[in-house]
Amino acid sequence: METNAHRTLRISLVAAALLLLFATQGFAAQTYRVRRGDTLYLIAKKFGTTVTALQKANHLRSPNRIRAGRLFTIPSKAAPSLRQVTRGCAAQDKLEVTSDGKVIATLAKDTRFIVLGREGEKFNIKLEDGRTGWAPTDAVSLEEGGQPLPASDLWGRRHDIVRTALAYRGSRYRRGGTSSRSGFDCSGFVKFVYATKGIKLPHDTRALFKCGKPIAKSDLQPGDILFFVNTYRRGISHVGLYIGNGKFVHASTHRRGVRTDDLDADYYRRHYMGARRIE
Repeated sequence: METNAHRTLRISLVAAALLLLFATQGFAAQTYRVRRGDTLYLIAKKFGTTVTALQKANHLRSPNRIRAGRLFTIPSKAAPSLRQVTRGCAAQDKLEVTSDGKVIATLAKDTRFIVLGREGEKFNIKLEDGRTGWAPTDAVSLEEGGQPLPASDLWGRRHDIVRTALAYRGSRYRRGGTSSRSGFDCSGFVKFVYATKGIKLPHDTRALFKCGKPIAKSDLQPGDILFFVNTYRRGISHVGLYIGNGKFVHASTHRRGVRTDDLDADYYRRHYMGARRIE
């Protein structure tokens, strides 16, 4: 005869098994059938993963070649981390914290804050009043025992974009061109480079200017799209890709082709319009 104690134990074991099943299912790999118009970027965004992870999980050599109807494996999500919050402090006096190109706080040396993440040479930090911004990594000290924060996957993707763009230096310029074989025009070059990462962009400078989010010149990061006005026509008429250190790569002219130039050169400084970031 089943006692109350045995009944309680049996119910507890069943409940524990169900919880384990649901937890396992929550982190199990999924599958997805590619639809017309899908890109790796859109699929990655839909399932909260990355383009790189999708490529590895599905053994894709080229992120551009995905066909409608193919069954994709969606990488398993890792279980939530329980690591401690990483804290840091200002390693110098008058440390400027920026957001959207504006200084939102000036910190005294040893001022403490939470370090949320890292992108390249900047830490994303959270101040005591709840505001978030960016500070140079060389001006921040992580507290003893704090976890060193790796560069984000987004930062890695930006540098992949730059490496791809630079690989096509010397390609010829062709109006309306979007390939290395036939040549590139300025927006065709940007479209092509981003497409190699599974990101679909329009082949038009004005349409490109509506993509992503605006970025201040002081906050430029590699891979950001730069826009110029009144070059060979009125309005937004030329685009390029920022590669860091004040330089950018672009499909320039019929004579020059794909090349790098200084953003602060007189001509480009006078015609600079703004920048957008694709995330």
